[in-house]
Parts: sequence; C-alpha cells; structure tokens
Amino acid sequence: MLLWSRYLLSFSLLPLVIPLGVRLRKTIIRLPEAPGERRGFVGNAASTTFLLSLGESPIAGVGLEAQSQNLAPLLAKHLHQEKSNQVEWQILGKSGLRIGQTIPLFEPQLP
Repeated sequence: MLLWSRYLLSFSLLPLVIPLGVRLRKTIIRLPEAPGERRGFVGNAASTTFLLSLGESPIAGVGLEAQSQNLAPLLAKHLHQEKSNQVEWQILGKSGLRIGQTIPLFEPQLP
C-alpha cells in the first residue's frame, strides 16, 4: 500500500515538474564543441590500427578545451603504448544529435 501512495504522490507533482523542465531547457547553457583536428595518428610503425569514434556530444568534445583531450586521441596514445604500432584515429560527432541520427549523418564520411 505504501508503494502505491508514492506513485500517486509522484503523479501529483507533474504539474510542477513539467514547467520547470521546460524552463530548464530554455535557459540551460549550451557548451561549444572543442576546436582542433578530428583525425590524426600516433606512432610510426609498419602495422596500423584504426580507431573510429562515432557519436554525439561526448564524442564531439563538448566542454573540452581541445580535441586533443578527447577520448579518441587519448585512447590512440594508450593503444600505441600497449601494442607498439601506429594508431590512426578519427572523430565523427556532433553536439545535439540523437544516437539514431549519427549513422545517416556520418555515413558518407565513414571509412
């Protein structure tokens, strides 16, 4: 009985929560994508590993100072240290996308 009363209380708060959510979406600060190159390579060896980062805001580097701080180049450096081969990386990301929009948008750029 106590569990159902919590659900009913939650639904009674909807008229308060919905306007707050709308206001938050209108006033929230939108951070820019990080500047810098979105592709590169680490190391110089005969064998090459390719790393592709595909996604939305975190992959686009939202909130970072430079793309060099992004996941793809950092992971490429780590892979190069572990495997001692060249790692070629590429970032395909855009802020504000839904995950279902990434493949159709970036399909022409996919290797």
